[in-house]
Formats: sequence, C-alpha cells, structure tokens
Amino acid sequence: MDIVSTYLELREGGKLEEAVAMLAEDAVFETPKGTIMGRDAILKALTGQRQESPTFEPLIEESPGVFVQMGKAKMMMMTFKIKRTITVVDGKIARIQIKKL
Repeated sequence: MDIVSTYLELREGGKLEEAVAMLAEDAVFETPKGTIMGRDAILKALTGQRQESPTFEPLIEESPGVFVQMGKAKMMMMTFKIKRTITVVDGKIARIQIKKL
C-alpha cells in the first residue's frame, strides 16, 4: 500500500513528475473520458490539468496488489459517485482506473 499512498500524496501535492515516476513504463490510465497508455503520455495528459479534484474515502486493499477508493466528483454543477482502482505489479503502478458509478 506504501507505493499507492505515496503516489496519491505526490499527485495531490502537485508533484506530478515524481508521482508518474512510480508508474510502470507501460502503465494504463482509464477515465470516463478515455484511456491513456504509457508513463510519458500520462504525464503529458496530467500536466496543466485544471479541474476540481474529486474527494475520496480511505484507500482499501481489495486483493493483493489491487487498491480501491470510493469518491465523489463534481462536473457541471452535478456530483457523481466514482470508484478509483489502482493495480500494482512488480512494485510499480500498472493501472489506474476511474469509473463513474
């Protein structure tokens, strides 16, 4: 859980390059808006991103290497429930999925 907690702290603290360095080279980032593949592409997509950050409940280890957080995101004056799933493989974050529920 340490790698995921550290990634989230760095990301929320605006240290994107350090956070993205914790991803696998071929990491996948999935959101309702689309899928981004590869660490460099993920960094490019996240850089300069300006939107209200979702709020999340505490991180739960769903199964070995799979961490889940439930949360809420605001979009266009509406609030949606979301689920963030982070998968760790060989000590690197391999997949981040954010789904609207």
